[in-house]
Amino acid sequence: PAFINICERFFKNNVYISLGTNGLWSNPIKEFLAAQRYFCLAVTIDGSELTHRTYREGTHKTLHNNLMELRKKNPYIRIRINMVVTKSNQN
Repeated sequence: PAFINICERFFKNNVYISLGTNGLWSNPIKEFLAAQRYFCLAVTIDGSELTHRTYREGTHKTLHNNLMELRKKNPYIRIRINMVVTKSNQN
């Protein structure tokens, strides 16, 4: 719940933030992220929608939409995709 306050404290002390996330955010968090010029997100995607569903039921479309919306609002935010390759998602 204190995510925005914590980030603002770091910013005031000139600390760069890199956040590992599942990409599922509340509207206030989405708006906060959209307003950040220097921020890096490391988002976990487990492969195609079908494969992702195996690990995280029903989140792939929301995750994808959140990232596309964020990119549209903030072309400067850095987004890195993380994926663990396993036998079930290697193809």
